[in-house]
Amino acid sequence: MKLLYLTEKALFLTFLKNITKQCFNHFITPLFTRSVLMNKSELINELSEETAFSKKDVMRVVDALIRTIGRELKKGGRVSITGFGCFWLSHRPARQAINPAKPSERIHVPAGSVPRFKPGKNLRETVRAVRAA
Repeated sequence: MKLLYLTEKALFLTFLKNITKQCFNHFITPLFTRSVLMNKSELINELSEETAFSKKDVMRVVDALIRTIGRELKKGGRVSITGFGCFWLSHRPARQAINPAKPSERIHVPAGSVPRFKPGKNLRETVRAVRAA
């Protein structure tokens, strides 16, 4: 009788473990499989599906776009894509900062240029519509 009870308990625990795993895989895992941050390969896949161009062609276009924006910013220019946004360089002056490794120590941060982006009207309205929903 005791052996039967242990077998039933083991079966029940195995059943519970499987159900828990299935529930986790079905309900919880999908929440984390698609990250909040879309990386370059995910962007290329999405564009390829939406445009019906091959992934290879889309990858060439995305790479060319990134290179072109970078070259123009390096020359000191601005890149404006109507409805999407505007890229430009912003100058940061030299400054003193706190060393994160040794908070009692101050370090010198040299002057430099950093890329900036301002979203365009269409992009802002798209994001606003998502946030309101």
